[in-house]
Amino acid sequence: MLKAIKHIFASSLLFAVLLTTVVTLWEWLENPGQIFRNEQGTHWQPLFDTAISWFLPAFSYALVLLVLLFLLKVVIQRVKLIRS
Repeated sequence: MLKAIKHIFASSLLFAVLLTTVVTLWEWLENPGQIFRNEQGTHWQPLFDTAISWFLPAFSYALVLLVLLFLLKVVIQRVKLIRS
């Protein structure tokens, strides 16, 4: 059970980091209205805000989804065990 929890946490973390990296990099490259960078360099605070605003929900949703799928798997296994 502990191994499954670690796997769920690591998978959620990996998904959130990858999604956040892609979206933040995309926003930085697209740079609407020079929010993220201009000729003076990168504006780190808006970039950080964008990253956090993607990471937290992505991690949370992935974690909840994977926990629910794990619980569903456990219930299905127990039902099969009871029926046999």
